[in-house]
Amino acid sequence: TERMIEADKYCKEMGYRGFVANQMLFNIASDNMKPFPDETMVTMDKEMMKYHKNSNNLAMPYFGLCSGFFQKLEAKGKEAVMDSPYYTESNLEIAEKIKDLEKRYNCTTSQILLGYILNQDLEILPLAGASKIEQLEDFMKTIYINFDKDDFQF
Repeated sequence: TERMIEADKYCKEMGYRGFVANQMLFNIASDNMKPFPDETMVTMDKEMMKYHKNSNNLAMPYFGLCSGFFQKLEAKGKEAVMDSPYYTESNLEIAEKIKDLEKRYNCTTSQILLGYILNQDLEILPLAGASKIEQLEDFMKTIYINFDKDDFQF
């Protein structure tokens, strides 16, 4: 975040447009995950979130779907995800809350995960890759679900 602030300042001083988007790791489980094997993958923390609230730099988090962790956990059980950096006690508790939200809103796990990101108090555009048209259609339906922001207080 410090480097982005410095870059913004430099660009302003030089009359350059500056950056318009920032990609970082951010999702429903990123605060509770084990350290990611690749130390260059920066997670959005409170300081970065504050920066994005007060700048014109769009937050574009990757791994919005937690690398399929919750979908695999739901479909195949704990054994299928034990090696994941998302496999922590706190994220297993979030998995139970996700199941409750799926029932309450009659929606999919992916929609809950994207709904979490879209219900932050800043402009944000999550990156999510679909390998099938059905997945893309599922992702797109997220914007029609009227989630309560309080649902995502963990």
